[in-house]
Amino acid sequence: MGRLLKFLVVLGVLGLLALLGLAHAKRALDAYFHRGSTVTPSVVGKTLEEAVEASALTVKIASRVASAEVPAGRIVAQDPSPGTPVHASRPLLVVLSGGATMVDVPEIAGQPLRKAKLTLSDARLAVGHISSMTNRQPRDTVLAQYPAAGGKLGKGGAVDLLLSTGPPAQSPVVPRVTGRPEPRARELLEQFGFRQIEVEVRAGPANAAPGTVFDQDPPPGAAGDASQRVVLRVAAATSVEDSPEATAAAAPGLKRLTAQFTMPPGLVAKRLDVYLSDSVQARRAIYSKSHEPGEQVAIPVEGTGLLELEFFVDDVAYGRQQL
Repeated sequence: MGRLLKFLVVLGVLGLLALLGLAHAKRALDAYFHRGSTVTPSVVGKTLEEAVEASALTVKIASRVASAEVPAGRIVAQDPSPGTPVHASRPLLVVLSGGATMVDVPEIAGQPLRKAKLTLSDARLAVGHISSMTNRQPRDTVLAQYPAAGGKLGKGGAVDLLLSTGPPAQSPVVPRVTGRPEPRARELLEQFGFRQIEVEVRAGPANAAPGTVFDQDPPPGAAGDASQRVVLRVAAATSVEDSPEATAAAAPGLKRLTAQFTMPPGLVAKRLDVYLSDSVQARRAIYSKSHEPGEQVAIPVEGTGLLELEFFVDDVAYGRQQL
């Protein structure tokens, strides 16, 4: 029994010595086979000079590629990958960016915006920042570009544009309407943008035909706007003075009456136009003015013989009346 115990003790000591020997041998072998080893650093995104400084390995350029994401001269990829244990004699291969593929900037000044976008798209470019200004060129015409035509940009780059918003707005000018029949004068004023038109029927000059404009305010050529009130003075049926003696001598049977008209219901004011026909003269305008809904309007009427009135509210017929 004593001998067996001694044998086991000796055997255990020998086994321990064997294990220690193996560990030492492994360390010795590792030291031999990994002399001068290192771990590859991460150099992606660095310049070649920065990669050389950061690595104990020899850095070599494997290739160059175009890249819109990585600036020219910086590393796009590496081999071996970061963190790989390698021998110090192994080179670190890198791929350098040559920058974006360069394209020519086309001429787009003078083009409409829609066409300019197509031109840039065909050149593999995009629209950048857009500014605008008033100009005599039509709206959305390209006035200038940056970079200018003939320059270089990376593929997918943006070209800034300056666009026209069109000519500056101009105030309308009051046209000449004297000598024209009142309806035609009104139509011409509306074509020029004037909507506030009032008519005053009164005795005009001897050469003024009844129903025609013999005076206007503002005068022709005056600047105005859509809210400008334009007054037309229209020659009445007779230019004879209104004294009873003169009237009786010039026009026997002349009547001076007042017609009544009630404006139709509604929400906004509307224009009332009244036309008169009598035994002496054909249809002519005698009244034009805006009134509120439901307003009672008194219209002075002067004519000879049978008088017939026609009423229009915003150019819509609202009946006739005989006096």
